[in-house]
Amino acid sequence: MRLKTVLFSLLLVVAFIGFVSVGITHAALDFADWSGTWFAVNVSLTGKAAPVVPPSNIVTSNETATAYLLVETSAPPGYDVVYCTFDGSVWTRHTGLEWLVVGEPENFLAFFNFPYSDHLRNRGGEYWIALNVKGKENPNMVGAINSASFKSFSGVFVEERGDTGEGAMGSVKFTGKFIKPSQVVDMVPTGCRIPIVY
Repeated sequence: MRLKTVLFSLLLVVAFIGFVSVGITHAALDFADWSGTWFAVNVSLTGKAAPVVPPSNIVTSNETATAYLLVETSAPPGYDVVYCTFDGSVWTRHTGLEWLVVGEPENFLAFFNFPYSDHLRNRGGEYWIALNVKGKENPNMVGAINSASFKSFSGVFVEERGDTGEGAMGSVKFTGKFIKPSQVVDMVPTGCRIPIVY
């Protein structure tokens, strides 16, 4: 009888330790865990330039680009983000941007607005995007994200070119691939990681 009591007690202790360790190892992500996360971004703008003569449905603006996005800090109800673009010669960090967030830390909607100007091609514009962001926690490290991605549910852009009043409007596709912390130095351009001090 005493042996059964000892074995039962031992079983309870092992079960408790297992329950606690599983609970700690598989704790849910928190919104704060996203701070410091980098993404490589593929951007595709597809639209119609205006005015079009003769009028038609021909797509006259179709561009793709690679950019980088850093979820910098948690700033409820969202995040401060840094978006880094390339103009053909220089990587530029765009700060003061936000993701407004709705949902749970593992699967949420983020609303992103990005105003831009391209002095080389004498144009400027803005895009608005609704993103679906997903992430998974590292099973061996609480609060560490080991896989993540985002893609646009929908997005639009409006653009003006020079002083002519001509422009374009259309849709934006925006997808992000997670960059592991150990790969940031190798994958993210220096100009995106280190702000230029004037």
